[in-house]
Amino acid sequence: MKQLEFEKVGDINSFFPYLCVCFKGENEPFMDVGISEKGVIEFTFYPSKKNVVLSISQWEELSARAQVFLIAELRNKEFE
Repeated sequence: MKQLEFEKVGDINSFFPYLCVCFKGENEPFMDVGISEKGVIEFTFYPSKKNVVLSISQWEELSARAQVFLIAELRNKEFE
């Protein structure tokens, strides 16, 4: 099973930073995990020529990382 890699990206056009997600050893992310202006987790999948297949454990990892990321970024916003 391929491992997931997460990279935090800041964008001046986004209210919050987001996480780019790719498979270990690949350079192109297949999705990002963002936070809406209302503080809700959003998953955005990028178009690709090949199918992206995730196991349930990978999906659970994505969900857990998204929740930790959300809490951390909401706390960061409190101090701005």
